[in-house]
Amino acid sequence: MGIAAIGALVVLLAILVSQPESHTSLELKLQRSQLALVSAQLEQLEQPLQHEVIATRAVWHSIAKGLPAHPESRLASQISIARAAAEALPAPPFLQYRHKLIGPAGRISSLFYEFEMLAKHGWAHVDQATGSLRHGPAKVASFERVNAGLYIDSIYDGHFDASLIGERVLSSYRRLGEQHAFGFSLTQARVRSIALAYSPNAIRLTPHLWQELLASR
Repeated sequence: MGIAAIGALVVLLAILVSQPESHTSLELKLQRSQLALVSAQLEQLEQPLQHEVIATRAVWHSIAKGLPAHPESRLASQISIARAAAEALPAPPFLQYRHKLIGPAGRISSLFYEFEMLAKHGWAHVDQATGSLRHGPAKVASFERVNAGLYIDSIYDGHFDASLIGERVLSSYRRLGEQHAFGFSLTQARVRSIALAYSPNAIRLTPHLWQELLASR
């Protein structure tokens, strides 16, 4: 394929991506209403989400490279606090019917589901592993320490998924017609607020365990 043909293909794909995600007015209306509904529920979760991220970041640098062989009580306490913050996250109603959502709302709900599941289960396992390292039998402690990286990585992955939600809401809002199409059901100001609350700067964790491992080679 020549350079000119490749260029034409790139332009065509860009045009297609920028178009609304459906070709019928009924489907577009449904996608807009579902995006507005999911966005409203995401707004209600911003404060508990912020608490969870603060608690996670407070301990993240201490565990990003793995759990120590003998965790101190302060670290154990921080991990328990992060676990409690994750477990305190309310489950948004849209998770109950996420398989029935279409278009952007369906993809956004899947991202939040992955975040909530990975964060809650990840912290539960890390908390359990910390307890085993502090008070458990040697064999159990050894097993938990070897596998702790998997639990820690799941926490990172969950926050990575959540950090994609803001941009997904913003780009979907634009593709579906912005405020001209949504009216007061979803305003530009609210979309910008969601985009900031669910952004990499607001949610993503650094450093990443596997990045650290690769850098040490």
